[in-house]
Amino acid sequence: MQGKIICEGIETSYVKKGRGKPIFFIHGWGGESDSWAALIEKLNQNKYCMFAVDMPGFGAAAEPPRPWSVEDYSKFFSHFVQKMYTKYSLSGNYSLVVHSFGGRVAIKHFVNLNKTRTRGPNVEKLVLIGAAGIKHSHTIKQRIAYVFAKMGDAFFTLPILHYFKKAAKAALYKFMHVHDYESLSGVMKDTFLKVKDENLLPYIDQINCSTLIIWGKHDGYVPLRDAYTMQSLIPGAKLKIIPEGRHGIHRTHARKVATYIDTFLSTR
Repeated sequence: MQGKIICEGIETSYVKKGRGKPIFFIHGWGGESDSWAALIEKLNQNKYCMFAVDMPGFGAAAEPPRPWSVEDYSKFFSHFVQKMYTKYSLSGNYSLVVHSFGGRVAIKHFVNLNKTRTRGPNVEKLVLIGAAGIKHSHTIKQRIAYVFAKMGDAFFTLPILHYFKKAAKAALYKFMHVHDYESLSGVMKDTFLKVKDENLLPYIDQINCSTLIIWGKHDGYVPLRDAYTMQSLIPGAKLKIIPEGRHGIHRTHARKVATYIDTFLSTR
């Protein structure tokens, strides 16, 4: 079923499917709740009660009123979890499955849980799929791209470049690893730059629950070395690598990823 709800003053949509132990999903940048459809279909509907939400600025969710940080998205997600527990009378702790940008939100979520130490539901198990969060030094090309991105259209009004505006922008955003950057509104462009600029490496060791890391060997957005770094920082974390996989393995290899997740969640 699909539903609508207001969290942190923002109206959003979510998908709920199955019955059993709760699992929450956080999509990647540019994704939406439907990004998880293939994976959710492969998981046992009689074993898990699954929730996938449109994060602000994506899918059917309204945009944030100002450029958001990872912290803002983390607070939004926490509020969403609380509302789902109340609305559907959920009990116990929950598992969390995240992809790409969702990894950033998950890391901050643990930082906040450790700060507040609330009695409410906590993350029992975590699955990181091609998770972002570690900031890398940009290549010279990427540094130039970010400068131009912050300058906006003003740069492309310069003589000669005006005639190559479309092609130049396409190349620019390819360097930034965000192919739909140009289609974003001003607030989401600023949000993207703000989110991508934050290095969450110092906080990864605050993840204090059983964790499974799943990665595509040929991930061109978040390098495989990040998977090994995260594994080394999260006590007892397990790593599964899909040899032929790229960044979107939760869609392209949904059956295999679902098998990994189900085995992991079923093991005490």
